[in-house]
Amino acid sequence: METTKKMIPVWFWVGLMMVVYGILIVGIGVYYLVSPPQGYAAKWTNPNLWWGLIMLVVGGVFMFLGRNKKESN
Repeated sequence: METTKKMIPVWFWVGLMMVVYGILIVGIGVYYLVSPPQGYAAKWTNPNLWWGLIMLVVGGVFMFLGRNKKESN
């Protein structure tokens, strides 16, 4: 029985990092929806929420494309 170690592609790690940052930024955006800071223009112009969601989606795509695929013999 042969055991081989496979390297995890860099795109998986980039996607994971983007997902983690996206979660943090979405959390800040949700916090700003609940209690907006002084001088905030409007709730729909919440860049933290929008960019956090974009980072979550792009990070998920990178993780999906960078996953290890099982080789068939």
